[in-house]
Amino acid sequence: MASLKDLIEDGVMYYDGFEGTQYGNLTVIGWNGKYANDKKYIVECLICKEDPELHGDGLFACTKGHLKYHLPCGCSPKANWTEAQYKTRPTRAAESKGVIFKGWSSEYRNSNFTKVLLECPSHGEYGGSLLCYLLGTSDNNGCMGCKAEGMGNLKRKDDSVMIEMFMASGGFAAGTKFTRSERLDRFGHKKYWLIDCPECGESGEGHLVGLYKGSRCCACATQRPQETYINLLYDNDNVVAIKFGVANIALERIKRQHQTSVYDVKNFGVWTYPTIKDCKGAERTCMHSMEVGVISKEEMPDGYTETTYLSNMDLVINIFEEYGGVRNI
Repeated sequence: MASLKDLIEDGVMYYDGFEGTQYGNLTVIGWNGKYANDKKYIVECLICKEDPELHGDGLFACTKGHLKYHLPCGCSPKANWTEAQYKTRPTRAAESKGVIFKGWSSEYRNSNFTKVLLECPSHGEYGGSLLCYLLGTSDNNGCMGCKAEGMGNLKRKDDSVMIEMFMASGGFAAGTKFTRSERLDRFGHKKYWLIDCPECGESGEGHLVGLYKGSRCCACATQRPQETYINLLYDNDNVVAIKFGVANIALERIKRQHQTSVYDVKNFGVWTYPTIKDCKGAERTCMHSMEVGVISKEEMPDGYTETTYLSNMDLVINIFEEYGGVRNI
């Protein structure tokens, strides 16, 4: 951004009859008083002078031969911007996209190599290329958190559909209320939900993966097992032991046991109880009524302490029923 004093010799404007000539938005107003290759005509741009913050008086110097083919002003696609002008341009671009331009994040060189530092009100500071940022024409402000959030909103299923899927797991009581949380995961997606449980009267926050499986995130998460189960441990076609235990959702528990065990784990039955106390009492009695832990931790990391011999099957079932367990699978 140059002033008239910077463009002319000794502060004096010279005239040779070429003044008044127009080239598009440019009007020749005189020349700089220098000669030979240093002779430059002073032109005024009708557009640039409307932006004094960026272009001052809108005056530029150019040789006569270049006037027809090379715009010397900010209207040119190849304008020579100063560092001060480069700070003004991203400041404006950032404001238009709802973020803050904080300066350079690297040593200023030129638009191809200089990096900008910006700040998103929602996701904090981030950086990028000065040239790419200025040339970007999309509504995206460049913040990866905002971009991820936008993509998440675009792909997101309707809340009512999600809630139906949670309830279909069978892990939640009728009347449970689900509300999508504003919490973001590390990719900027809203995958957490708040639940209000009518059984324990408390609230919690859980990830949708767990909610799909019926895992509660309220006080019931550790206090509500009302199912006992018996799983069979197979070595090829032979049952080598049985596994009993309590669970919130027994059929989900068997999946984890099967994945980590050297044996094939298959469900034999599931019993439901009128109270949590009865459910836990049935497991506790089984643990003290027979030899347990007959399978090693190396063979079955998840639940090896509740394994026993196949010959104890009837005894386990009798204990379940004595505590009010009703087989439903």
